[in-house]
Amino acid sequence: MYIHKIFNFIRSVFGYCPYCIAGRQVVNKITKKPTVKKIDLPRNDEAYYWGKIKTGRNIALIGVFCPIFWTSLFMGADRSTILFNAFHSSIFVCIGGIYSLANYVILRRLRMYTRE
Repeated sequence: MYIHKIFNFIRSVFGYCPYCIAGRQVVNKITKKPTVKKIDLPRNDEAYYWGKIKTGRNIALIGVFCPIFWTSLFMGADRSTILFNAFHSSIFVCIGGIYSLANYVILRRLRMYTRE
């Protein structure tokens, strides 16, 4: 029972991994599995900034799931190599976080000014 919940949580976390998403898309193209098309909604200001917030999240997730960092960590590389890869991955996490936060602030201000 608890193992099933843990497995579902891990699967949902890896569902956001950009490398897993890209791999799933490649497998779907090779097997010619039909893809579900999303309905194009009219673009408004809030949807535009929500899209930018999600882009920042995805950039940060590239840093979290960086295969170079995790490979060097699990393969037992030198400390300097691990620190370099951790620094490189943290740059992506910071850039993605700043990008998301900046667009969140813009979206919040947009919502405040449109209420008035």
